[in-house]
Formats: sequence, structure tokens, C-alpha cells
Amino acid sequence: MMKLYLSDTGQCFTVQASGTDGVASLHDRLASETGIPIKSQILLTAEGKTLDSKATLRDYPGLQKPDAALFLFNRKFILETPDLRKIPRNFYEVDMVSSSCFRIHEFSLEEKSSLDVSHVIDQYQRHFQNQYVQAQAYSECHTKRNERSLAMVRTIDAKNRSLRAAYNSLYHHLESMVRFSADFFDGFARLVKENEALYVPFDADLKNLGKIELHPALRRGTRKTLIDIIPESKMRKWLDTCVERQNQLNQAVGILKEKIEGVRKEVKTQGSNSFIAFAERVEARVSESARQRAEAESILETLKGNLSWVQQLMKHTHHMDDLRLFTSQARNKDATHCRNLGAMREVYESSLTPLQTLYECQEQFHSFFYEKLHTISELQTRIRALRKKLSLYQEGSKNLSQMRDELKKIKNLPQIYRNCVSETKRRYLFQEQFMSIVNTFERKLAKSHEAETELRRKFARENWDNLSSEFFPFLRHGPPKIHINVKNLGKLPKIVTDEELKDALGAEDREAKIQAAAKEISQLKKSLEILAEENKRLKELRENQEKSGSIVDMVVSTAKVTPVEVSPMNVKPDQGALVKQLEEEKVCLQEKIQQLESKVHDLGEQHNEMQRTLEESQKNNAHLEVFVDQLKRDRTKNETELETMSMKIAHLLRENRNYKNKNDQEHMWKEVACTRISYRSFQLHDVALFMRQDGFYEAFHKGAPHRYLAIETLRIFKEKPSIILGKIVQIEKSCATNHSKKDNPYHLPIGTDFYMLTVEVLESMQHEEKSE
Repeated sequence: MMKLYLSDTGQCFTVQASGTDGVASLHDRLASETGIPIKSQILLTAEGKTLDSKATLRDYPGLQKPDAALFLFNRKFILETPDLRKIPRNFYEVDMVSSSCFRIHEFSLEEKSSLDVSHVIDQYQRHFQNQYVQAQAYSECHTKRNERSLAMVRTIDAKNRSLRAAYNSLYHHLESMVRFSADFFDGFARLVKENEALYVPFDADLKNLGKIELHPALRRGTRKTLIDIIPESKMRKWLDTCVERQNQLNQAVGILKEKIEGVRKEVKTQGSNSFIAFAERVEARVSESARQRAEAESILETLKGNLSWVQQLMKHTHHMDDLRLFTSQARNKDATHCRNLGAMREVYESSLTPLQTLYECQEQFHSFFYEKLHTISELQTRIRALRKKLSLYQEGSKNLSQMRDELKKIKNLPQIYRNCVSETKRRYLFQEQFMSIVNTFERKLAKSHEAETELRRKFARENWDNLSSEFFPFLRHGPPKIHINVKNLGKLPKIVTDEELKDALGAEDREAKIQAAAKEISQLKKSLEILAEENKRLKELRENQEKSGSIVDMVVSTAKVTPVEVSPMNVKPDQGALVKQLEEEKVCLQEKIQQLESKVHDLGEQHNEMQRTLEESQKNNAHLEVFVDQLKRDRTKNETELETMSMKIAHLLRENRNYKNKNDQEHMWKEVACTRISYRSFQLHDVALFMRQDGFYEAFHKGAPHRYLAIETLRIFKEKPSIILGKIVQIEKSCATNHSKKDNPYHLPIGTDFYMLTVEVLESMQHEEKSE
């Protein structure tokens, strides 16, 4: 449940809606209840947010609160101020119905009989009853005036709330546009700064291009330097175009910035105006009216009590003596009543002033309300127009940035040229090295193939005549043949000297030689380590022999010793000790040989045992061999399936390439279509040709008339060209409703639809008229 304020009348409704209800359904309900068409409805929250017809109420968290409120605006009342309804100023006038009771008192002095006493009492009773009726009439009048005041206050408060919601909506539009414009202005300032840094050294950059000579292998015709690749006249014309467009865009952006600042000041001015000034005045008047009504109610209660007292006293008045006593008391009461009635009349007359003020405030606030709505609507229209211009200038900034990128290539051209030359050299050297490796590998494959062919022929000559063709049929196959097919081998210019090519081709041989030398050095290091250990052992043996006094050097290199027969006749006396020592060493060596022979015997037995164990294991693992054979067959089957899948994948890849080629062609045709001039239908991003006719520009068409160039696009031209070519960035549809210049600028028949196209100018042309 939420409150809905109708802005043009100030009425307040209670709307039953849940979070799942859509905004579109709410529009339908309001159209049936208020009679305002859906197209004329504007729904705003208290924060100024416009409700989107495609959203639901739960998308707006502020509407889920208990004090949530919506404000319904009627578009036609915003554009045209409705007349204030003439409210009859019936202030509920009250006539006097009683006067003083002095005449009744004089009449009562003349009466003598009891019948006359009752007649006098009746007159007093009617007199006091008339006083009560008079006071009650005053009170009812105050009540009605107070209710009328409260109704006017509620209306003014509802309109005041609606005005605040409309201002919040305007402020949101302004903030969005300001954020967008700030980003655009910052980006445009950076773009101008970068362009200035590019435009100033332009002549020096062109001069540097003339100093850089092309490689002899890259020269074509008269092209000898980098400046010959890019025509200087074309680049200077491109620079002049960039500078001119930048100046025009910079001037337009400056004007736009001033307009945005002006709109910001106006919006702040509207916000600084007190929207509650009238409400404060109304509240003061209503509080005064309520105070006066309270006084009238108090006087009415007093009169009511006195009337009850009079009625009780009249019941006990039957004789003249009682009448005199009653008359004296009634005169006192009557004097009090007259004073009270006089006070009520003063309050009654003074209550006209706040009510009259409320009527005046209502009229003033009515004018103030619609004046503010007009101002807010006008500011929103200006903000939308500025936003459109910002979008148009943003497209121009992107176009200027693209033109700047083309000029930036001139500055980067020397470095790009050096990078391309280096890359060409690298690819040329890689191509030569790659082909050298391929040729070497082909020669090795050919030699291996010839050797294998010779071996198979030799085997066939020796064994084929004695073997059946069904036995070992696979031995009839020849050696495998391999053919290397090199693809994507482009033809590169020879910008590499023979020495560089020789060094590049010899780099691999040098690397192989370095690796072979490193391997040989490592082997020599190992040999030297072994030789050093052997020398160390011999040195230790020699030292031991010198210590024992031996004079014979003896080296035992094998475990097998040949017995040396020493005859006693050949032994000299001084050699006896040596012979004895040799005999002892001989015996020791024979013992060691016997020990080694026993160890060899044991090792042989262990080997036989292991052989028997191996045979038993082979018998036990026969089922594993069957399993291995099964695995081999499965492998063969999987390889066959893999080949089949490879063929399918190749087929799918071929279809994918065909599909990609088809998509590339469609994309190419779409790009080509975007660059063609449209003349049958005009959509966003189409290219249109506009020709000047009778002071305005109409698009060249065939069956699609009334497409005119928007005024925003014409403002960027200092002179009006005859032909304008541009890409459509915005389409606005209108209808010729009358013959005024504002609603029908192209002098079309009433009721004719026409379209104003905002474009990004691609080319403009001015034809010179030849005088006869």
C-alpha cells in the first residue's frame, strides 16, 4: 500500500500494490481510475526517479517503505497551464437571530396574572434558545471554514511534494549529464594535448623520414627513402584536415561547456528557491483558524450549560415573585451571553481573513506550481539537447582520435621500419637454417633407407627360396618411405649478407663441435682421475718396498700368477733373502687364487639357481604373456579406431574451415554494406547522401522520402555545402501538425511524418555554379 499524489489537482489516492506488480500494470490501473492516458502519464518517486514500464515495483527499494509515495504528472498540464477552477467563495455567512432581552424584562414588569407569567417565561426560553442556535451556527461556520482550509492545505502540500519530486528528477538528469560531460571534457582535453604534441614536430618527423634510406633489397622503382612510401602532400593534407576539425570541435566544445555551466546555475537557482514558502504561510493561517475554532467551541459549551440552567429554573417559576427573581438572574445571564456572542461574532469576522488568505495562496501557488513545472520541463529539454550534442561531439572526438592514429604512424614509422627489417632478417635466417636441417635429415633418411634396403635384399637372397609365402609374410615388405613436404615457405627478400648467412648456418656445427669437445674433455677428466689414483697406489707401494729394503720393483696387475721356477745354481748368495721372500709371496698369492676360485664356483651355483628360478617364473607367467598379447591386439584395434577418428576429425575440420570461410564472406559483405550509401531504408549506422534543396538537405532516396538532415549537424559547417555524406547516429520522427515553422519547417502537408537524421559527417562537397 502506498500513497499516490495527482500533481495537477493535488488529490491523494491510496494504491494497493505489491512488489511483484509491474509498472506497466500500474499504468493501466491509473489510466482507468484517473482518466489520464498511459502515454501522458509520468510516474516519479519522491527521490525523482522515473519508473520504467519494463520494471517491477520491487526494483525500487524506496517504494517498499511504509511511507512510500508516488507522484503522477500529466504531460499536457506540464506543457499547457490549465485554468484555475473557479471555486464559489461561500464563506458560510451567518445572520443574527436574537437581540437583547431588555424588552422582555420591561414586558414582564407590566404583566400581573399567572397566565402572563408563563407567557414571559416562554419568551425568555425562545430568547435563550435563539442565542444557542446563534452560537451553534457560528461554531458550524467555523468548522466548515476549518475543513475548507485543511482541504486547501492538503492540495497545496500535494503539489509542493510533486514539485519537489520533479526537481529531484531534474537534478538526477543534470548530475548524469554532468558526469558524462566531465569524462568527455577530460578525455577531449587529453586528446587535444596529445594532438598538439604530434602536430608541432610534424615537419621534423617528415624530414627524418627523408633521411632514412631503404634497404637495397626493399627498393621498388623510385622509392629510396621512407618518405617515398607515404606521399608527403597527402600527409600534409591529412594534417590540415585534422587541425581544422580539431579547431571546430574545440570551439563547439567550449560553447557547450558554457551552456552546461549555465544550465547548472539555473538548476541550482531553482533548487535555492524555497518550495515551502507558501506552505509555511498556509500553515500559519490554518493554526490561527484552528485557535479561533477552539474559542468558538468553548463559548458554545458555555451557552449550552447556561441554557440547561435556564430550563431547570423555568420549571420552578410559577408566580410573579419567582418571575422577578428569575428575571434578575436571566438578565445577568443574558448580559454574559451577549458578550460571548459578540466575541463569537468577532471571531467569526476575523476568521474570514485567514480563509481569504488561503484562497489567495491557492491561486498564487497554482501559478507558482505550473511556472516551476514549465521551468523544470524546459531545463530537462535543454539537458536532453545538450546530451545529444555531447554524443555527437563524442563521435567527432572518436573520429579525430582515429585520424590522429593515422598521423601517429609517421612518428613511429622509423622504429616500425627497423623492427620489420630485423624481423625479415630473422625469418630469412630461420628459413635457411630450417631448410638446411631438412636437407641434412633427408640425406640421412636416404642413406638409412638404402642401407635397410640392401640388408633386406641380402636376407631375401639367402633365405627366401627355402621359406613358404605363408610363413612370415610380413618379411616381404620393403623399408618405409618418408617424404618431407614443407609448407608456408614464403619468398623473402635477401637482405642478409653471405657472411651473416654463413655464420648463421655454421652456428649449429659450432654448437655440435663445442658439445663434442665438452664430452671429450669430461672423458679425459675421468681418465686423469683414474690415472692419478693408479699413480697414488704405485707410489704407496714403492714407499712400502723402500721401507722393507727391497731393491726389486714388482707390479701385480692380474689375479692369475704364472709360477717362476728358480734354479738353485742360478741363485747368488746375496739373493737368498729375496728368493725366500718371493716364495712366501707366491704361496700367499696361490691362497688368494684358491679363495677366488671358490668364490667363482659359488657364484656359478648361484647363477644356475637363478636360471632355474627364472624358468619357473616364465612357466608361471605364461598367462601374463597371453594377457600381453591381448593388450597388443587391443592396441592394434585402438590404433585402427584412432585412424578412423582422425579421418572424421579431419572431415570436421574441413567443414569447419568451409563454415568459417562462409562466415568471413558474410562478415565481409556486411562491412562492405556498411560503407555503401543507403537509399531505400535508413537505419542507425547507415551511410546517407544529403543534397541541398530549397534551403534544407534531404536524403537521396528511392521510395523513402522526407528524411532531412538535423540542424545540430549543420551547425558545424561555416559554409553550406551542396552535398553532405554522413553516417546516421540518431533518428528523430516528427509529424507536421500545422503550417508553423516550428512544427512544419519543411512545408509538408499537414499529417505528413518526417524524420530528422543526426549524422557523423564523412565528406562534404561544394559545387561551383557556372555563370552563363
